[in-house]
Amino acid sequence: MRVLLAVAVIVCGATYSGVFDPTLVPEYFTQVLSGGIAFSFALAAYLYMSSFKGTKLLASGGDTGNAMYEFFIGRELNPRYEFRRERARA
Repeated sequence: MRVLLAVAVIVCGATYSGVFDPTLVPEYFTQVLSGGIAFSFALAAYLYMSSFKGTKLLASGGDTGNAMYEFFIGRELNPRYEFRRERARA
């Protein structure tokens, strides 16, 4: 409830100051929705493919042999994306 109140205050403040125009929301809704769906699908595909590398802890239903089921239910248990940075050698 606090987050909803905070977002409402921020949106009202931005609208009042002229930074945000709420009439643009319906105009760009389809583009934002399509981008969110594409990003979610790409992330799910990446996590599904990365679950086959190395020894990962699989979910209880994550190794059924049915690729469609494993993709949508989830193969790896609590998947993580790790940022690997190369350290500069001195």
